[in-house]
Amino acid sequence: MDSRRPSKAEQVIYLLTALLTLAAVAWQMIPQHDRQLMGMRLLAGLRDLAAGAAAAQGHEGMGSELRGRAGEASRFYKVAFTLSCWRDRLTLNLERMRG
Repeated sequence: MDSRRPSKAEQVIYLLTALLTLAAVAWQMIPQHDRQLMGMRLLAGLRDLAAGAAAAQGHEGMGSELRGRAGEASRFYKVAFTLSCWRDRLTLNLERMRG
């Protein structure tokens, strides 16, 4: 008879596996239309977050440029451009989901 107790790492793995299984079962119980609406809300929220962050980075870049810090402004503009590209991708995916 093996009376070895699972290590902490094994216990964490068992717990995560159980939680992921429970989440997958719960997700499958949600009607398809509701799952699609949740996905669309998530994409819309992420798109809005990316848009706001891009605008904030662009404003920081303009402020840096006005203070004469062109190198710093360039970094802000690059981040703003990357965030706006993500915003556009999220918008495209959202439009595809809408059909």
